[in-house]
Amino acid sequence: MSKLERKLHNILLRGQCKNQKELVEALDKNGIKTTQATVSRLLSKVGALKTRLPDGRVVYRLHKGISIYNEQGGLSRQVMVQQLIDRIVGNGNDYVILTKASGGRFVAEFIDDNALTSLAGTIAGGNTVLAMPLSKEQYLKAGKDLEALLKVSDCATAV
Repeated sequence: MSKLERKLHNILLRGQCKNQKELVEALDKNGIKTTQATVSRLLSKVGALKTRLPDGRVVYRLHKGISIYNEQGGLSRQVMVQQLIDRIVGNGNDYVILTKASGGRFVAEFIDDNALTSLAGTIAGGNTVLAMPLSKEQYLKAGKDLEALLKVSDCATAV
């Protein structure tokens, strides 16, 4: 994990920055010069989520319990995604992936980044992802592909 990623990780754990500009400024105060574009890419990489605090403020934070590092020293997206998923429900046409608060976007980006050929795409909400198979005939294959990617079971048979 780079020095930039470590500093960003620590800032996100405190959960005090409401936008990317504030994150760039906080990193600057910690001796790290960077750009908003770099911060934007890293937010997705480390699994940062916008979260509403009890006082009503919305800030970038790491979801509790997902600051697990892989063997290369970086945050493992796979582990974060697994921890964010509550359950997956299929209706014979589409799959709905229910996540912990604010995890929908991160999970959808992970699925999209893996370009499953059986999926037409995903739509993300705050804690929900709609995964749409390419066709009705691809429904079961999409379920098996999601099971393998997300490391969950019984996705393909859920109706």
